[in-house]
This record gives sequence, C-alpha cells and structure tokens, in this order.
Amino acid sequence: MKLSVDIPFALLLFAFALSDPVTTNFVVYRTCYVTMGFNKSDCALLGTPEATDETAKLELKVQPHAAVLTTTKSVTEIVVTSIWCFFLGPWSDQYGRRPVMIMSLAG
Repeated sequence: MKLSVDIPFALLLFAFALSDPVTTNFVVYRTCYVTMGFNKSDCALLGTPEATDETAKLELKVQPHAAVLTTTKSVTEIVVTSIWCFFLGPWSDQYGRRPVMIMSLAG
C-alpha cells in the first residue's frame, strides 16, 4: 500500500493557517496586561466587536509592542528553520525523504 503525504501536509498547513490569527491575538492580549500592566478586562476587549474609543486608544498603545514580539518570533522561527534545513538536506539525501516528512508531521 502506497501512502501519500499530500493530505497530511495539507492538514498541517490548514492547522497553521487557523492558529496564526489566534497566536497574534494572544500576543496582543498578553502584551496588554502582562508587559504594559493594563487591566485584564480592558485588554480582553481588544480585537472584539464590543470595542469602544478607549479600546481603540489602548490598541494604539499595545500594538507596537505586540508587533515587535510577533516579528521577533517570526524571525527566530525563520532563522532556526533555515539552519535546521541546512543540515537536514544532506542528511535526507543519505537516509531518504520519508523520515524528514514524518518528523515534520510529528512535531
């Protein structure tokens, strides 16, 4: 029986697409009340339809800090992944592509 990796990788990309907005909102929320010390109830209104003028002002204060954290996270992921691929490419030439694909799906 021949297994295809198309469906698992499509599901993996779908999971990433679903989790990215949630992660961004989480970073904004945590930056608001942990890093900047604002009230949790005010921070919980960020990104919701119940936003007021105060929430918009709060978002203008929080967003630059959250953007720095999100950018740092993205750059770190890209650099680590690039270094990892630099070593993983030759390894997969020797041992095959299947273990690499299974490792990427396993986490």
